[in-house]
Amino acid sequence: MSESTLNKSTVSLRGEFVQGSLAGVKIGAVIGSLGFAEGPITSPMTCGYIIQALTLFPGDYIETGTRYGGSALLAALFAKSVITIDPAYEEEFKKVMAEAKSDVVEKITRIGKKAEEVKRLPKRKYTVGFIDGSHEYDDVLIDFHLFKDRVSNFLIFDDVDLSGVYDALKTIVSTQDVWRLAAFQHPTTAVLAKDFNLETTIGPF
Repeated sequence: MSESTLNKSTVSLRGEFVQGSLAGVKIGAVIGSLGFAEGPITSPMTCGYIIQALTLFPGDYIETGTRYGGSALLAALFAKSVITIDPAYEEEFKKVMAEAKSDVVEKITRIGKKAEEVKRLPKRKYTVGFIDGSHEYDDVLIDFHLFKDRVSNFLIFDDVDLSGVYDALKTIVSTQDVWRLAAFQHPTTAVLAKDFNLETTIGPF
């Protein structure tokens, strides 16, 4: 990445990610366009960060903790392709996909396994990863290690108010030189950025 690109991206992180709530406020219209209520989707704040991340760096998207598939559908509006990982909720996922009013469903591939059971992932240019599977400390770290070398730009975490997620984030931030905290919005969302030289650390760690 060139110095000019790095400077531009750093400005975008500060100008847009810190104010992720702006995207969160407007997310209702996007959710409605997919044909379902907010129920099957993650928090509007987190959705706003997913959209911003894919807007800053278009590419492929991957997530753990897909559940009904709402966040996957949302990401598919902005990503080239979507890979979802979740060992449960297969029937609920299929129902949401069948009822979605969008052809972006064709972009989504579901892997019905636990993250620790996934040995290979489809070859893609993953620019954004979303971690919202089990909220236990060890499981969050397993998800992180699955994604950390495969995702090139942003990792987004949901439910950061839960102790397992929060403590895992503290461990990651304190032990990783590559992944830096770019945004933290209690109680919902944290964003880690890869290889960004942020002048200040945003958040509570």
